[in-house]
Parts: sequence; structure tokens; C-alpha cells
Amino acid sequence: MLPFGGKDAYATVQHYDAVRWMAAIERAITAHPQWNIPSGVLTFDHAELERHADKVKKVGNRLFWNPKTGRFASAVDIDGQTHDYGFTFLNLEAVYYG
Repeated sequence: MLPFGGKDAYATVQHYDAVRWMAAIERAITAHPQWNIPSGVLTFDHAELERHADKVKKVGNRLFWNPKTGRFASAVDIDGQTHDYGFTFLNLEAVYYG
């Protein structure tokens, strides 16, 4: 098993994409009132979700980018130590999701 504890790059990439999809869904609901989807306390503001996704991306890029290797590291542990195992899957996911 390889450690992904602490601050996890893979989870950050997945979180970023999920929030972007949530924003797209909320934007579509707003644009289609004929869908009759009730609003209320469970409604999210799509602009707020987009701002959050932008912040996740900015912080994730700062935390996980390894300029020495030119790729994303997999994790930053509780002691602030970066762990870079050269994971191709992680970097491909990061590229795919922007």
C-alpha cells in the first residue's frame, strides 16, 4: 500500500471535478424552470460552486505541483512532507480535469 494520507492529490482532483459537475447541474436547473425542481435549503448557487472549484484548483496546484519533476505529487503528509511516486494515473487525471 502506498500512502495517500494527509492532503491527497487524487481526492483533490476528484473533488474539483465533482464540484464542477454540481455547478453545471445547478446552472441547468436554473435555466429550465419547466423542470419544476423545487428550490430551497438544498439549492446551491452555481456561481458559488464555480468559485469554490476555482479555489480548489488553485490550492491543489500550489500544494501538489512538483517543479523538480514536472508533475503532480500524490500527497502532502501531516508533517508537510511531499510524497511523489511518479503516478501516471494521477497526473493524467489532473491533465484531463484541467
